[in-house]
Amino acid sequence: MQAMIDFAQLRDLYSATLLDDVIPFWTRHAIDANGGINTCIQDDGTLVSRDRWGWSQWRAVWVFSKLYNTVQQRPEWLKTATGISSFLTDHGPLDDGHWPLLMDGDGNIQRGFESIYNDGFAINGLVELW
Repeated sequence: MQAMIDFAQLRDLYSATLLDDVIPFWTRHAIDANGGINTCIQDDGTLVSRDRWGWSQWRAVWVFSKLYNTVQQRPEWLKTATGISSFLTDHGPLDDGHWPLLMDGDGNIQRGFESIYNDGFAINGLVELW
């Protein structure tokens, strides 16, 4: 017989993991003072690359915006979301309205539009932020 899933217990576990472990890890190791978020890091927080993959940047905008809008209006979450968004909007979109797939840490485009998938993350991030 399969055990019943205690969804309240899972909610509490996932909430605690997100707010006590995951978000503090990213804010401690990944936020770049020059804009964007360093997502190419090792488990110990060591920076591997300052490359900015569009989908992961926009996903971070969505996550920090969603936390601000639905969990608690912490100014640091809004500042993080707007900081990443500003980096992205300062260096994009491309002339055709799509978002670049990859930029370096200074915002120079390394790979342009390749998929609507990336644009979907931009839409989600911008809608949640604004």
